[in-house]
Amino acid sequence: MSTITNSGEDIIHARNDISPHDISDDNGDNDGYEIKRTARDILEHGYSRIALQFPDELLHHSVGVYRDLVRELAELRRLNPGTAHSVYILADTTYNACCVDEVAAQHVDADVIVHYGHACLEPSARLPVIYVLGKRRLDVGVCVDAVAQSILQRYTNTHSRALLVSDTAYAWKAPAVCDGLNRRLKDMTVHLHNRPPSIVYPALNSGAPPPVRPADESKMQDHEADGSALKGEEAACGEDCGCSDTKNSCTLSNSCNSCTSTNPRNPSIAQRPVSTTTLPTDAPLPPRTLLIYIGGASLKLTNLVLTHAGVAVLAYDPTTHNVSDATGSENRLLQRRYAQASKARDCDVFGLAVGTLSTASYLPLVRALRAKLQAHRKKVYTVAVGKLNPAKLGNFGEIQAWCVVACKESSIVNSKEFITPVVTPFELEMALDGRTWTGEYVLDFPALLDPSSRWNLSGSGEAEQEQNHLVHHDPDAPTFSASSGRLVHHRRFDDGVSSDASAQVQRQLEEGADALTLRTKENALQVMHNSAAAAFLHNERSWKGLEVREGQDAPSQLETGRAGVARGYTLPTSLSASESVEKAEKKKF
Repeated sequence: MSTITNSGEDIIHARNDISPHDISDDNGDNDGYEIKRTARDILEHGYSRIALQFPDELLHHSVGVYRDLVRELAELRRLNPGTAHSVYILADTTYNACCVDEVAAQHVDADVIVHYGHACLEPSARLPVIYVLGKRRLDVGVCVDAVAQSILQRYTNTHSRALLVSDTAYAWKAPAVCDGLNRRLKDMTVHLHNRPPSIVYPALNSGAPPPVRPADESKMQDHEADGSALKGEEAACGEDCGCSDTKNSCTLSNSCNSCTSTNPRNPSIAQRPVSTTTLPTDAPLPPRTLLIYIGGASLKLTNLVLTHAGVAVLAYDPTTHNVSDATGSENRLLQRRYAQASKARDCDVFGLAVGTLSTASYLPLVRALRAKLQAHRKKVYTVAVGKLNPAKLGNFGEIQAWCVVACKESSIVNSKEFITPVVTPFELEMALDGRTWTGEYVLDFPALLDPSSRWNLSGSGEAEQEQNHLVHHDPDAPTFSASSGRLVHHRRFDDGVSSDASAQVQRQLEEGADALTLRTKENALQVMHNSAAAAFLHNERSWKGLEVREGQDAPSQLETGRAGVARGYTLPTSLSASESVEKAEKKKF
């Protein structure tokens, strides 16, 4: 039976497929949760209300971590008396567990969130975040041997440089792996991508301390733009990175492998809060560059392959010690995403499924997408859906295609159970403008909102309307559908051919939306329909049957109802009204 049309009984018998695991592989040791470091950061920055966010697979450790953290904070307060602390445990995240749950944190009026486990590392919008990413076990020697052997067999003659990225749980071992590969590979230079930060301040909070700006950041940006940061250039470490090591080669962020991208005065404050697996989309990697990924199969690896199509990606799984070529699935992934974008091009009614409320740029992106769709005469609805599933989106029958506004790890939905196309903002931009896809793939919100980007969404609405009018000068002319191979007639919403009366009603609604509520002389609320779609939703998609029918229906006879639980009621035998009342009274006592 279809996921959308079934009775919903299967949810009662559903089993939780979440398997508990540890944040580190060192059993019996709480160092993986970094209790002491977290307590020091909380005390140093003066936070008083702390929210601990755990994913489902780490909830079995939440109480122990809570007690250890409270005990450590009390010990630090004894040595340095200060503000009292209130600690709360957050569970059942509003959106995906990799994102910071600012909605739940605001319910307890928290001023900082401690995020445990895997994270997408998107900049937060309101609250500072302390990340505890975990320390999964990684045998550096085995990893270096396996990766080096695979590179010598496949890529020695075709690639001269490599960039090492890792899953967040293995980032603490990435510098050692990078050093080992540089010693083993004489004809290839391996660079290390930025290590993840331990604290990220909100992007929209003007009161938060600004990130440290290195003295040579302008040079670093120039290197990233032309790719020279990966051309074997080495810069000596100095006071800016807090390290005096001049032997190790510099990483992509102009810091050596023996130091990290942190503030030398406060090692917990990150200079550049950049995700370990998110590379600059506006600065392509230089030719003959190999990407080395340390971690298991995950959405991070999928996004890495999609956003760097054409670049060889070598993946090492620390749990199985297998080295594989991750680019093998690239063509299938791109074909699947192109098919979704082609289907969305034929749609007229779109829904924006907001899957995050904590990412700093989500609201400007939603506004830009709405303006883009309205400029192309499309109907658009914005829905905050939380965690996506086919049944939830299937409740909106009028919406023909969905665009997911979420973090990079939650934007791509490849499930075949969804009955309508589900695309990313980049795919929606490509579908609306009818551009030729060159293989480039963008998931970063800032790149889609950057005015200098070729995929900028925040263009002039009037210019887009004029261009759309020139291309589709005949609104009734059909267009060819690449997905179905047939001609498609598009509906055009708000095409400017509206009567003066309709325009006047629209102005009244806009002017009175935030003012007084319109009422009749009988003090009853007015229902104003400005479009056929609004009238349809009001008349056809509203619940009826709860109206007061006083004096219209005869009183019904009192009877014994069904007994049991919701999964299986038992019907009673026929009883008279008096017997039913008497039996009910006996049960009560």
